[in-house]
Amino acid sequence: MRKSLLYMICSVLLLTGCHYKDLEESEIRYDMRVVFEWDECPEAQPKGMLFYIFAADAMPASVPFDDVNGGPVVLQKGTYQLMAYNDGTELQSRGTTWQDFELYPLTTSLSRVSDMFANSRAPLAQATESQPVIEQPDSLETASLNDYAVDPSRENVITFMMHEATKTYRFIIKDVQNLQYVTSLMATLSGMSESWLPGPEHSSDTECLIPFDLEKTGESSMAGSVRTFGHCPVESNLHSHYLTIYCEMENGQKYYYVVDVTELVHQTEHWDGGDIPIVISGLPLPDPVPAEQDGGFQPNVDEWNEVTYEIEL
Repeated sequence: MRKSLLYMICSVLLLTGCHYKDLEESEIRYDMRVVFEWDECPEAQPKGMLFYIFAADAMPASVPFDDVNGGPVVLQKGTYQLMAYNDGTELQSRGTTWQDFELYPLTTSLSRVSDMFANSRAPLAQATESQPVIEQPDSLETASLNDYAVDPSRENVITFMMHEATKTYRFIIKDVQNLQYVTSLMATLSGMSESWLPGPEHSSDTECLIPFDLEKTGESSMAGSVRTFGHCPVESNLHSHYLTIYCEMENGQKYYYVVDVTELVHQTEHWDGGDIPIVISGLPLPDPVPAEQDGGFQPNVDEWNEVTYEIEL
């Protein structure tokens, strides 16, 4: 009887000890603080922040922060892959792992962004016809940490050094002939990356077209800016980049100019100073046909006239 009672007491103590050990190793939670540092992108204006936690084979968990400088979070002991980016954008997300999670904008069409294509099919530069047309991505700031260990021997602060994931190219076109006869303008840039992977912190190796507005900035100059995720993340797989400029003249004629800006874009890869300027000179818009010489001819607004313009580097 005494032996049986002693055995039962020992069994209870053993089970209690095992339960306590399991709780200590895998269920104790630690109060952490997430800090977002903005020294590398002081002009960023985030509306909020999203903090993502990737653990083993589990689905990722996200924690929103209203305070763009950070806030508290509770994590169990373990090793995680972490990422953060600014909230409040129109960007979509897909992927369930730290490596393949990506952010991307919605697709669009040229007919949606300009009335110039209301009655005609939008012409595209050769070899870009299969590239999807996307909306300009919102400004994106990201940071990530791989294999971050949470344990009592470590400081309880998780610091992210935020940096700009998007790049803005500003195209400046000077010495434009006959610009005074232009009534509508727009442009597209091809061969740009379609999405951003905030975990490994690089753009996707996919090509897309991004439309953007051009406007007259003087009697013979125009300019426009386009925000992108960058281009050519794999140096061994360089893409071509074409600037296509669409012009509608006051007599109804439509022209599009295809300019190979591949080398100009690649030369600015390591630009560090805000918007990336790309300057083009001498775009030759045609002389309008005087009304007294056109014989009553009315141009077909459904047709586009292609002009290939070679730039001097």
